[in-house]
Amino acid sequence: MRILTLLIFTASMAVSARPLAQTVTLKAKNLPLEKIFPVVKAQTGYVFFSYGNLLQKSKAVTLDADQVPLQQFLAMVFRSP
Repeated sequence: MRILTLLIFTASMAVSARPLAQTVTLKAKNLPLEKIFPVVKAQTGYVFFSYGNLLQKSKAVTLDADQVPLQQFLAMVFRSP
């Protein structure tokens, strides 16, 4: 009985310890930020909010990302030219 309990506990810990990595795939040339974030939402489920027309005033972004982790993808989007 103790061995069964130990096995169940170990299995449940292994399942919960698995990272939930979210990746994004997007190839874009001169795409405005307001069109990038709906793609991120569709691929990862994360929602981004911004003030008013802040995204409309931003520069267009060119990037090529294939299965890039979300954090790295956001760094690519917001990097300074």
